[in-house]
Amino acid sequence: MPVAHGGSAGAATPLAQGPPGGYRNAPMLGIVNAVPPSVVATGLRYLVGLVVATVLIAVASAAVRRCGRLAHWLGEHSQLPRSAAALHPRHRTPYLALAASRAAALALVAGPALGGGLDLLVGVWAYAALMALTLVQVAVIALRRSDPGRYRSFATPIALPIAGGLLTPAGWMTLVVLGGGARDVASASIVGGLPGFCAYRHHRGLPLREVTQPEPVVPAGPGIEVEFQTMLVPVNTADGNLPGDVVEVALQLAAERRAWLVVLAFTEIPLGEEMDMEIEGLDGCVERLAAGARAIGERYGIRVHTTHLRTRDAADTILAEAARRESQLILLRAAGRERTARRQVAYNHVVRRILAEATQRVMIVRSQAVKP
Repeated sequence: MPVAHGGSAGAATPLAQGPPGGYRNAPMLGIVNAVPPSVVATGLRYLVGLVVATVLIAVASAAVRRCGRLAHWLGEHSQLPRSAAALHPRHRTPYLALAASRAAALALVAGPALGGGLDLLVGVWAYAALMALTLVQVAVIALRRSDPGRYRSFATPIALPIAGGLLTPAGWMTLVVLGGGARDVASASIVGGLPGFCAYRHHRGLPLREVTQPEPVVPAGPGIEVEFQTMLVPVNTADGNLPGDVVEVALQLAAERRAWLVVLAFTEIPLGEEMDMEIEGLDGCVERLAAGARAIGERYGIRVHTTHLRTRDAADTILAEAARRESQLILLRAAGRERTARRQVAYNHVVRRILAEATQRVMIVRSQAVKP
């Protein structure tokens, strides 16, 4: 991009100049247009357009999903009227909340009375995002002070304890001071929404500061006993031994309900190694696990199927296999005292992820859960 003298504006390039003739709003197009062969420049323009469109579609899809999850969570916890977060009977999405969000976004972009256009919408989003991040930082700091021993799934190697708690409020206060129309619209929306929230909580007879739990779903008809047709028992080959207590509980359930059992033997492969790396004694270990599971199954008259998978992420593999086999129940063994501290932390992380993400029922089995 050549530098040109623009009179009183001083020296500048077309990347810093607005239309017409400039590319301040689309700098990547200005860069590709400067490529000498015109044929290459034309192809690059189409490529940039395709990449930008793909990114925008992905961002919009993620934003819609987050909006839907947030509306559903707010409705479950009595932060919004349940009717506002009602799910579509076919698509299972909070269509009313999504429609209201879409109408508000269109009003901010196209509303002639506001006169802000897309810049106003972006400013409101930045204001709300920084305010939310500030509240998250405050909540994390308060939680670490009130419950310092809480389990953490990971820790960054280099961490500044209060860096986020200082930077996000600073960014938010900058928008509060310099935000202009975006600040006014966002602040008015928050201040205007508070009376509505207070009135709704008062109508429900709920305190303002109480964390309301989701209301239990009461079945419309008589209670029906849960039936498990397929069950999955994950086993880490690194342990070497079959969790007989978990298999016993699974087979007892299978015998009662005429179900069938799958024992998933998985081997975790480190990131620095090939997935098909040679592991001494692995085949023999898998065969011992399968033989042990079959032997226990024979006592109950249940056929046990064993499969083996290599994985980088144990939780992902267990969840994917359970979904592929349409398992109704995943049985996990509680971490025993014989595990080392490092192995126990890794195992607990896998269990937490499965409990959080599984669409099936999950059962944690302790040694005393086995019937004599």
